[in-house]
Amino acid sequence: GVAFLKDEDPSTFWHSDYSNSYSDGTSGKKKGQDGLQCFMVDMAEVCSFDRITYAGRSNGGNNWATKVRVYAFEELPSGWPKDGDTYKALSALSYTEKEDLLKKDDNTVLGTPIFDNNDAAWASDQNIKTIDFTEAKSGRYILFVADATSSTNGYLTCSDFHVWQKLDGIVADKPYFLK
Repeated sequence: GVAFLKDEDPSTFWHSDYSNSYSDGTSGKKKGQDGLQCFMVDMAEVCSFDRITYAGRSNGGNNWATKVRVYAFEELPSGWPKDGDTYKALSALSYTEKEDLLKKDDNTVLGTPIFDNNDAAWASDQNIKTIDFTEAKSGRYILFVADATSSTNGYLTCSDFHVWQKLDGIVADKPYFLK
């Protein structure tokens, strides 16, 4: 699970779901062929941050994010899919809900990403990728969305994900723990 993103062990990793169907039967597509893959971290409280770093699985040679959008929310957007009064977890979304939520064009649910590198894709390799913000960002929930068809086989991995905060003008590792 997402717990592997915070264990400081590059040999462990999070991997997008690779089962072949959605539990509600909303799509005949396999999960890994949806085109978009994502994970969300809960910082447990709203925090300020200046940098995010990401590294794909340290071995295996594929499934590294290259085209990425990152969103930060103090609370989940009002248009986030719900089951009654409860917001659905990403893993509980149907194909249609996921496609509607993560689409880039005319997306009024997620709003504007705090980072989008569609015009300058990262190299498809195991090196750590760094996102530096000129002005501090804030949020409790950080949603990392990758175009999983641009240089992978439709899946996404992550072996390292950190959120950083400036302390006395120097970017230092976050004082927060991911849930």
